[in-house]
Amino acid sequence: MVSKYRTPKYLIINPSLTNYSDTRGLEFSLSKNMGDLRGYFNYTYSVRTQGNFGWGSQYENDVTQATYELTTTDHYQIKPVAEPFASANLEYVAPKSMGPLADFRVTLNGWLASWVGTSRGLAQAEQQRFQG
Repeated sequence: MVSKYRTPKYLIINPSLTNYSDTRGLEFSLSKNMGDLRGYFNYTYSVRTQGNFGWGSQYENDVTQATYELTTTDHYQIKPVAEPFASANLEYVAPKSMGPLADFRVTLNGWLASWVGTSRGLAQAEQQRFQG
């Protein structure tokens, strides 16, 4: 039996704090496989969000519960951050009919010259959080 002057110290811990993660976006690819000039271009745009919803603990005392809800970060969510990414590859194949090159006497038939490039969007180093 608890007297009216004592506050019970019960704590119910939620064993499974409900969390989520979501990735949305699109991807665009263009490629050319034939001929002397080959290559591809790929662009990916994605937005990730993640966080928790619900409370990790439930206190029987209303004051303790209110204090917990004001001070906890269990239910914080990570703001959506866009992450664009692009990659490209351009390849030139010298034709078989290409003979010696001027004074160098180098045969270039069948040689490959390739360029690969990538670009990443500037994502925030430290993702800001907000109370959801």
